[in-house]
Amino acid sequence: MKKKHYSMLLFFAAAVFVAVGLLSRPLLSGLKLAAMQLVHTGDVEAFIDDVDATSKNLSYKGELIDLYSLWYRLTDTREVVKEDATVLRLDNDFLAFQPKVADGETLQEMADACARLKAVTNGAGSSLLYVMAPNKVSLSQNGSNPVADNLRDFAGLLESRGVPVLNLKEQMAAQGLAMEEAFFHTDHHWLPQTGLWAAGEIAAALALEGEVLQPENYSVQTYPDLFLGSEGKKVGRFFTPLGLDDFSVITPDFETRLTARDYTGTRTGAFADTLLVEKNLHTQDPYLANPYVVYTGGDYPLQTIQNHLNESGETILVIRDSYACAVTPFLSLAAGEVHTVDVRYWTGIEEADTILEYVEVLQPDHVVVLYAGISPHMFDFE
Repeated sequence: MKKKHYSMLLFFAAAVFVAVGLLSRPLLSGLKLAAMQLVHTGDVEAFIDDVDATSKNLSYKGELIDLYSLWYRLTDTREVVKEDATVLRLDNDFLAFQPKVADGETLQEMADACARLKAVTNGAGSSLLYVMAPNKVSLSQNGSNPVADNLRDFAGLLESRGVPVLNLKEQMAAQGLAMEEAFFHTDHHWLPQTGLWAAGEIAAALALEGEVLQPENYSVQTYPDLFLGSEGKKVGRFFTPLGLDDFSVITPDFETRLTARDYTGTRTGAFADTLLVEKNLHTQDPYLANPYVVYTGGDYPLQTIQNHLNESGETILVIRDSYACAVTPFLSLAAGEVHTVDVRYWTGIEEADTILEYVEVLQPDHVVVLYAGISPHMFDFE
């Protein structure tokens, strides 16, 4: 009982500090009403909902989310359900989104979509490789794991249709790469170092020259306590005791000359000038900053990267999700050209309305599907 009272005291002391030091008068008024309701009803969940409603469109929302995160920590909350996602604090204090599990019929439909992609890819004289990137929940060893089971079942369906699968969870296990070494703790994405590793695994699977992707050929500059990831932004920076994430910028120590094209324009020059967008390192508010998109600049419907120092290298089309931000810049150094398309934003180009048509027009040497999760909308290739 004493521990509970002490926790409540800490929480309300933090609330007073935030309110007195930071909050605007309209927000204080809303907090006062919410606090009165809490005193009368004792309903903490309603109190949090009232504060959230009050804080929308007002200043200092980040500080209020931090206040929530203190409450979650003091009450040892492990799961927070938001409107668009459920955030989990795993046993190792890493944060994760709860992935959705697809039913058997949906898995079959997605596998069929990949089989049709394979037919078109092979018809264009290209190879197809499905790269199954791991997510934190699939790596969790806490009892039964329906997310891991779902991914394993999907991999089996792909292989039964003749679609080659590179399962990076298995590669991590074989090489002794633990989740804690591979992922941000406030974000669902893998570290840039893991992206470089994944690029090397993909290059090996495609029989590309992989020496250029060895870690010893790169310099790493680390920015400490810079990154509050997507999960951290939803539940506050104190939800995990691990604090903010460090963020690393990895650049080649060898000569590079690339041209990158996307809807933001065309950039030609060295790796750092074409594929790194370092303005994302300099936003001070962690709730507004997104350093992860230092790599490539973010998610594009279509981005092309031409490697001028390997003009005779192979052309790769990567059908991607956001995990690829930290992969394709490095993969481009082992290829002649890399084209990336994101199904979520693809609206077609003049030569091709669909991704299948783009494969036929481009006729790449390889098509790589790089996904961390499995959602039906991500398999709309037609």
